[in-house]
Amino acid sequence: MSHVQLFGGNMANEVSLEMKKGYMTVIARKLLGEYFPKKLKVEAKDDMVFKLSTVKLTQNLDYLSDYGVKPLRKNLRYMLTFQYNEEKDIVTMKLERERSTQVHTLPVTKTTNKTVKGYDNFEKDLPKSILELSEILIADLEAYTQKNIAKVVSAMESIEKKGKLLGYYKNLPEIIYHMAPGLSNSDMNNLEVSWKNYLLKKESNDRTKPMTLGSAFHAYVLTPEIFNDLFAVKNHDLSLASTEGKRLNNIQRLETVGKEILSSDDFEMIKKGAESLKGHPLTRKLMECSAETELSLFFKDENGDLTQRARLDMVCAPKNEADLDLFRHYLMECGYISEEKEFQMDDRIYVDFKFCRSIDEHDMRTDLFKRRYYRQQAHYIEAVKNSYDKGARFFLFVQIEKGGVYDVAVTRTLDNNDVGLRQRKQLITKFMNFQNNDNLWGGRYSGIVTINVPAHAEFTDIREGEEAYSGDAA
Repeated sequence: MSHVQLFGGNMANEVSLEMKKGYMTVIARKLLGEYFPKKLKVEAKDDMVFKLSTVKLTQNLDYLSDYGVKPLRKNLRYMLTFQYNEEKDIVTMKLERERSTQVHTLPVTKTTNKTVKGYDNFEKDLPKSILELSEILIADLEAYTQKNIAKVVSAMESIEKKGKLLGYYKNLPEIIYHMAPGLSNSDMNNLEVSWKNYLLKKESNDRTKPMTLGSAFHAYVLTPEIFNDLFAVKNHDLSLASTEGKRLNNIQRLETVGKEILSSDDFEMIKKGAESLKGHPLTRKLMECSAETELSLFFKDENGDLTQRARLDMVCAPKNEADLDLFRHYLMECGYISEEKEFQMDDRIYVDFKFCRSIDEHDMRTDLFKRRYYRQQAHYIEAVKNSYDKGARFFLFVQIEKGGVYDVAVTRTLDNNDVGLRQRKQLITKFMNFQNNDNLWGGRYSGIVTINVPAHAEFTDIREGEEAYSGDAA
C-alpha cells in the first residue's frame, strides 16, 4: 500500500493515501456545508466527489410549450470533484454542471479548476478556494437564468412574426412580458419624450426602484404563492473586507439568484399597503371577486398592423347577487352607470394598483396628467376589447398612499373628450413613422427653440463692486 508523510514530514507517523483522502473528504464536507446555503443540497457521491443540487431557479414555463418554447429546467446539478496528486502533493478541485447524463465544464471565463498547494495547507487554503468556486457557481446560475429567459423571448418574437402571439396569457412571468414584442403604454410614455429616448429605454431594459417595488407589491397581493420565487428581502449589508464577509455575501447571492432584491423598508411598505387593501371595504370586495390576475394581453387594433401589449393587474367579476348590488352601488355613486341594468353578472371590472405620494384629490389629478394615467386607461381598455372582452368598459385605479399612512383611494378616470384615445393614436402613428423611415430625426427638437427670459429676471439685483471692510477705525 502506498504511503505518504502527513504534514510534509512535520510528524513522524505515516498515513495511507486512503486515510489522507478520507481526511480531506471530512474537511470538504464540513466546509461545503458552511459555505453553501440551504438552497444547495450537498450530496456526497463517494470519496472526494460531491454534488450540489439547486432548486427552482425560475418559474415553470411549461404552458408555453405549445408555442415551441421548451420548459426550463427547474433543478440544476453540479459536481465538485477533489483530486489528490500524490506525487506533487497537491489537491485540485473541479466544478462542472451536469446536463442529462453528460458532464460539461462550465462555460465561464474564470477557470473552474482550483489548486491547493501542499497537503499540509489543505485545511487552511480550502475555504478561500471554495469561496472562489462559489463565485463561479453564482455567475453560472445567473448566466443560465438569463440565457433561458432570452430563449423564451426569442421564441415569442418568432411566434409574433407568424401572427400567432395575439390573445391573452395567464401568469406570464413579468420579466418576460416586459421583454416580449409589442408596443406598451410604458413604451408610449418613453416615445412621447422622443424616439431616441424610446430606443434607449428599450435597449437598456433597466429596472428602476419604483418598477421593482410595484412588481413586488403586485406579486405579494395578487400572486402570493410565487412571491418568494421572484423576490428576496435583503436583511443587512455585508462587509466584503474579510473572507467571512465574502462568504456570507456569496451565500446571500446564491440564495437570491434570479430574484429581485428588496430592502427591509420596502418590504415593510408592501406589507402595510396590502393590509390597507384588505381593510378598505371596496378593495377588499374587489380582491375577493378576483377572477384573473396578472393577465398579459397581446393585440392589434384599428390603428394598423402593429402588435401592442398590456398587463392587467386584476379582473373582477361579481360572484353573487350581493356582489352585484354592491358593485352597482359604487359604480352609480361615481357616475360610471346611471341605471342598475348597465352592470350585469357577466360584466367585469378591470383594476390597476399604484403606489402614490398622496391621495389628496389635487395631488392625484396632478399625477393623472403627469403620468398619463388617462392614456393608460384608454390603452388598457382597447387591449381588453381586442383580446379578452369586447364589451370592456369599467376600469378603476386603486391608489395606495406612501409615507406611513397607507390610505387607499379607488379612482375612476373621467375622459369625456377621449384625450387618452387621441394621444394614443398619435403615438402609434409616430412609432410607425419612425419604424418605417430611418431618415427622420429622433430627438426632441428639429428646429430652433426660443427660450424666453423669465419675468422675475427683471428684479434681479446685481451688486456692484464694493470696498472690502478692513476693520480699521475711522
